[in-house]
Amino acid sequence: MGSLFEGFIACEIVKSQVNSGHRRELYFFRDQQGLEIDFVVPNKGKTWLIEAKATHTPKPEMATPMNRLASAWNQAAGRQGTELDLYLVHRPPRSPTRSTALAPGSKL
Repeated sequence: MGSLFEGFIACEIVKSQVNSGHRRELYFFRDQQGLEIDFVVPNKGKTWLIEAKATHTPKPEMATPMNRLASAWNQAAGRQGTELDLYLVHRPPRSPTRSTALAPGSKL
């Protein structure tokens, strides 16, 4: 289910870029230590880091890879001018109650 959900999210990102007249730019990140981010998307002077999870109940530790990369990104020389937005995309909850609390700096 996870791979299908990631594929769906990738299609939606590209569809949004094409329909808004922007270049199709969709990347992923993986380093030698195993840090992996599903999608890295340049967007109007910002960069979006996106994790796609097929779960109905996101957990704070799911945002850890994005937070680690954001921390390294901000420490790297020359990256201070580029703003990062972090997103965790997941399936809608089964119950009508929604929580927006995940991790500081991450959005649902």
